[in-house]
Amino acid sequence: DNESTRSAALGVTTPADTTPPSVPSGLHTMAVQSTVVSLTWNAPADSGGSGVHDYRVYRDNVLLATVTGTIYSDTTVAPSTQYSYEVSARDHANNESGRSTALVVTTPADTAPPSIPTGLTTTSVQSTSVELAWNATTDAGGSGLHDYRVYRDNTLVATITGTSYSDATITPSTLYSYQVSARDNANNESSRSTALPVTTPADTTAPSVPTGLTTTSIQSTAVALAWNAATDTGGSGLKDYRVYRNNALVAAVTGAGYSDTTVAPSTQYSYRVSGRGNA
Repeated sequence: DNESTRSAALGVTTPADTTPPSVPSGLHTMAVQSTVVSLTWNAPADSGGSGVHDYRVYRDNVLLATVTGTIYSDTTVAPSTQYSYEVSARDHANNESGRSTALVVTTPADTAPPSIPTGLTTTSVQSTSVELAWNATTDAGGSGLHDYRVYRDNTLVATITGTSYSDATITPSTLYSYQVSARDNANNESSRSTALPVTTPADTTAPSVPTGLTTTSIQSTAVALAWNAATDTGGSGLKDYRVYRNNALVAAVTGAGYSDTTVAPSTQYSYRVSGRGNA
């Protein structure tokens, strides 16, 4: 067990690793869909001096991803588009190999429609307006959701991007049937949702009271009247105005003016006007 004194120290400096790995081979697709391309390749036969650190995936000559395994899934592609992929290997000394032979991939067209909208319901029902809402859908085809199409009694009434719609083109006391479909950017339209029947209530709201009643002319046998137009919020619309003289109905007119030619000279009269809706 006797140990001698150590020899003089010998300094050794290892050279830098300047040898890149060999080029990955066997680049091919495992799956090609309208919005996904899955790639795989063989590990390099020669890993270089410091060993393989990662792989660099290029798409159309632009670095797309850096991964440690030999599989990569590109989920940033679009339907009906051609792409060119290459892969290189990089060692721990940051030496990068040449790129593999380019692999050209064309994604298929999006032929899958979005899912059918669900949960169609009303959020408000009035005599002249129906507000609808539904759940958002998903588009598995890849082109992305574009819009929703609203049908009333099997007729397209609106195309919108959101998940709600207010139909203000209806009438009181009427039964309607609503459905909604979804459409993607490839113009694939889903089936329509389950029909939602809606009956609007009757118009029981009177028009506003006419204001500004005044005379525009007073003669011995004629009195000309004018007033501000009334509004009808009940939904059936304004039908006419009823002119009363001394609390007796003397005329029904559609405009905001009336000339009473049935008066006598030197006589006092009292006029009032009301508005009447179509209901």
